[in-house]
Amino acid sequence: MEKAKIPDEGKKIRCPKCTRVFIVKKPKETAGSKSVPPSSVPKQPPSTEKPKETSKQPFLPKQSPLSRPQPEPVKEEKKGYVPLKDRPRPITCRDLFETMHERFIPEKAQGFDATIAYSISGDSTDKGGEWTVRVIDQKCIVKEGIDPTAPTKVSVKAKDYMKIATGKMDGRVAFMLGKIKIRGDKTPLAGFRELFRKPEI
Repeated sequence: MEKAKIPDEGKKIRCPKCTRVFIVKKPKETAGSKSVPPSSVPKQPPSTEKPKETSKQPFLPKQSPLSRPQPEPVKEEKKGYVPLKDRPRPITCRDLFETMHERFIPEKAQGFDATIAYSISGDSTDKGGEWTVRVIDQKCIVKEGIDPTAPTKVSVKAKDYMKIATGKMDGRVAFMLGKIKIRGDKTPLAGFRELFRKPEI
């Protein structure tokens, strides 16, 4: 079948159906453009990806690792406790009892079980006080106040206790001189002093 011949541009033709007159115009073709038949264009399947949501946060400039503020290291502090070496001088009986656990030697306390209540009478330089010391299972527990159930109770002046605790006076000599008064079981006091290191005063 022969293709219909396209009339020359500008020629007038009459429509056989509506009897109207039309002027023939050819479409302008651009250089390098080629008509592509609709059937040759590949159809792309509809996208299933959801559109990305844009963040509403304001833009912040990136910081280099060196410019970022570094968190300060957390220092572990024991509240309410100051080592003996950091306490103000002169050292008192209270200082010795509050730091007694740091001078305790667990290796020497194997099999030792004793509870001793101390009543320290003060003077012008040392107020003294009352404490109960319990040694059990190679542990030392010091509490302020007198435990009425303690089998051993000791009464001594502050200045004499300081001499005994620092090794300047022997406990047995102090007992014979009447500087220490003991009520109850005296047996634990024999080796009790050996369970602690001498305080550095």
